[in-house]
Amino acid sequence: MMSTHSMLFSLFTGALVSTSLALLQPASPVQIPPREVVGIEFDEFYSLTYFAVLEGLYTDGVSDDVLKSLTRTDEVSNYPELFIWQCPICMPAFNAFMHYGKRQPFMGIKARVDTFGAGLSEEMRLRCLAEDKLVRFGALNELVEGWVDRRLASMRLTEGEQNRWEQGFVERRKKGMATMQSMQGAGAYAGLKTCALCNAAADASASD
Repeated sequence: MMSTHSMLFSLFTGALVSTSLALLQPASPVQIPPREVVGIEFDEFYSLTYFAVLEGLYTDGVSDDVLKSLTRTDEVSNYPELFIWQCPICMPAFNAFMHYGKRQPFMGIKARVDTFGAGLSEEMRLRCLAEDKLVRFGALNELVEGWVDRRLASMRLTEGEQNRWEQGFVERRKKGMATMQSMQGAGAYAGLKTCALCNAAADASASD
């Protein structure tokens, strides 16, 4: 029969082993809501904007020179000239532009092909490459509005769904505008009176 001393020793070593094994187990990851990670709503409006812009870039075959021109950085503020940093509409669009810029050629095709479309019209291309920031602003607004409109149209929304998307983009435009005005107080986004991407998404989602 096991002595009292042996029984206590066995219980102690068993508890020690169990505690050690528990300490060796990786801690469960803390589930942080996406909005706390990115600082803005990482939701269906973010994903729709991202995929609408990314699809538009591929479908239209936007060239790298246009891509670089529209996403150029302001030398003073170090922020993108036309994309409002931390704007809930600009950021998904900007990420789509950045990811498109890192695209790889399609495999299994003899010629080097890395997009689908033949490129923008010459008139639109020249507007995108203009030195005048406000000309590029107008071109970006027009492109993104068309891409978001096309994405929403493909979803065949009911009237109620259309209204929800419209209201959601209007609310995000208000946040984007507030962000822009706040950053303008620190010297960023000089000369801009509104947000090209915010207007594009809100106008594209507006009911006819």
